[in-house]
Amino acid sequence: MSRQILFKGFHESSIGTEKIYLNGEWIVGEWVEGSLIVAEDFCCILETSYVDRFDYPYLDSDLGIIDGKAITVIPETISQFTGLTDVNDQKIWENDIVLVHDNLGSFTAQVRWCEEHAQFVLGKAAFCLGNFDYFEREVVGNIFDGVN
Repeated sequence: MSRQILFKGFHESSIGTEKIYLNGEWIVGEWVEGSLIVAEDFCCILETSYVDRFDYPYLDSDLGIIDGKAITVIPETISQFTGLTDVNDQKIWENDIVLVHDNLGSFTAQVRWCEEHAQFVLGKAAFCLGNFDYFEREVVGNIFDGVN
């Protein structure tokens, strides 16, 4: 089994069907997932369906996309796929809020990257996310949902 390196970010668009809460305001757009491209003054996601084609087109900065295949995203929303899924087979991403049912009860925590331990962890206590493989995990949202 190979590890899938995947990122997602939020693309601001007036015709988007989703919204996030960031820096005190609601932003309309859509989540895009694929390979991350970081430049000096922008970030974008090369959509998953194009990653294997090695088709890296030119930048059209007026449209905020690269030839319709790479889409600019808000840098603060970039999240990496942990390689794990929840009970509903939904991908678990960095910045997700996960509900964990263990043998002592239930708790919710944010998935985050821990530099000190070089791994994805749950909450500020830095419980290794991988240690919860044997417990039921469910993604219940992310930090951009605007819910405290």
